[in-house]
Amino acid sequence: MKGREFAEMLGCPMEHLEFTLWFLKESGLIRRSDSNQFEITCRGVAEFEQTDSNFSRKPYVSMSAPAQAAG
Repeated sequence: MKGREFAEMLGCPMEHLEFTLWFLKESGLIRRSDSNQFEITCRGVAEFEQTDSNFSRKPYVSMSAPAQAAG
């Protein structure tokens, strides 16, 4: 996933994510692919599994559908 896609998905400017993405990359939890996209590493998956083992039991966030333009 590209950094801009993260920003759009989270609804925040890319500038707000730059430090976090840098930190995750330097920690070896994510990396940049040859196509300049962010990928989670094996270490990143293991860290996630270890620190957030209840993730699958957390309720999903639901978002309402975008409003349709009157035409």
